[in-house]
Amino acid sequence: MVVINIKVSEIFLDENIFLERIIERLEKDTESVTSLLDIFTSSKVGLNNDKLIDNIENLKDNFDRKEILCYLRDIKNNIFLSSELEVYNTNHSNYNSVILIFRILMGNIQIVNNEKNINSHSDVVSQMFQGTIKLTDEDKVLETIQVGAMNNFISEFYQCNETSSITDLYNQNRKFYDSLLNEFLQFYYYQNKESFFSAFIHLYRIYEYISYVFPLIYVRNNQVYEESYNSLQAFFKENGKELSFFSTFIRTTFIKDPYINEELYNENYSIDLTPEECLTIKTHLGSFLTKFNQTRMKTNDSYLDGVQNGVKNERYTYLDVENNKLNISTLDMHDFIILLRNKTCHFKMNHKDNITLNSASFDDLFSLLNPVILNWISNIFKYIVFKSFR
Repeated sequence: MVVINIKVSEIFLDENIFLERIIERLEKDTESVTSLLDIFTSSKVGLNNDKLIDNIENLKDNFDRKEILCYLRDIKNNIFLSSELEVYNTNHSNYNSVILIFRILMGNIQIVNNEKNINSHSDVVSQMFQGTIKLTDEDKVLETIQVGAMNNFISEFYQCNETSSITDLYNQNRKFYDSLLNEFLQFYYYQNKESFFSAFIHLYRIYEYISYVFPLIYVRNNQVYEESYNSLQAFFKENGKELSFFSTFIRTTFIKDPYINEELYNENYSIDLTPEECLTIKTHLGSFLTKFNQTRMKTNDSYLDGVQNGVKNERYTYLDVENNKLNISTLDMHDFIILLRNKTCHFKMNHKDNITLNSASFDDLFSLLNPVILNWISNIFKYIVFKSFR
C-alpha cells in the first residue's frame, strides 16, 4: 500500500515563525495595549523573508483584532501545517482537499510517499498559457515563485472575512474533492516516474470527473437566478452527455469570462520544442493536427465573429516547424484533449486516423503535452473556486 503524506516546504519557515509570533502576541495582548503595527513590526525581527508581510499588515485597516486573530489561526492551521498530513486521513481537523489541491498545483508543498519524495516546484495555477512544469533548479528563483504563489492564494482565496468559505466549499462535496485530490496525486506520481502516458490518463480522468460537477457548482453560486437558469439550460442543449455538457460550459462561460483573460479568445499555448521533438510531433501528429485544425477552423472563425468583430486566424492549432513550436489554441483545448485521448486510447480497425507511434513512445508525446493540459485544468479549477466566493 502506498502511503502519501504532505508537508509544508521548508522555504516557509520564516513565514511560519512570523505567524506564530503574531498569534502569540495577540493572544497575550488582550487589553490592546500594543498597537497592531508594533506587533507586526516586532514579530518580523530577525526574519529574512517578508513576502506575506504586506498582506497581513493591510488587515489592520479593515478588521478588528478578534477577526484578525481568527484569520491568522486559520491560515496557520490550514496553510502552514505543523506536521506531515496523511492524505487520506480525512478526520484530521485541518484536512481540506480544496486547499491541498491548490497547494500541490502551486508547487509549494512536498508530496511524500513510501518510495520517495515527489517534488513539483512549478506553479501551474497562477498563470495561464504555461507550457512547462519544469523550472530552473536555482533555489532562489524557486523560492520566489513558490512564496509568491502562496501570497497570491491567500490574498485571492483566503481573505479575512471569507476564511470559512473555502471550508464550506469542501464540506459541501467532500467525496468529490477527495477523489479529485487523489487523481492529481496519481498524476504527479506517474509524471515524477516519467511514465507520462499513465500520467495523462489521470489528467483525462480528472477532466471527465469535473465535466459535470464544475458547471453545476458555477450555476449554484451564481446569485442572478435568471442567468443561472439560462446557463443551465444552455449547458444541457447538447444531448446531456457529460463532456458535451462541459463543452458548452467552456465555450459559453469559461473562455468568455474576463476573470480568466480578456484576450483568451485568440490566445494559444505555445510549446517550445527541440528540433528532435519537433520532428517527433511532425512525424506522428502532423496529419492529426492538420485535420484537427481544418475541422475546428470554421467553428472558431464563427465564434470570433461574435466576440471580436470578425478577427480570424488562418491556423489555430498547428505545428510551427520553422520556429520549433507547437501551438494549441485555447478555443481548441477542450476538443483537443478529448480527441487526443480517443486517438491514442482507441485503436479501431475502421479508423485510419488512429495515432500510432513507430519511432517514438506515447511517453515521449505526453511529456510535451501534459504540462499544458495540467495548466488548462488547473485554471478551470481556479475559476470555479473563485466564482464560488463571488
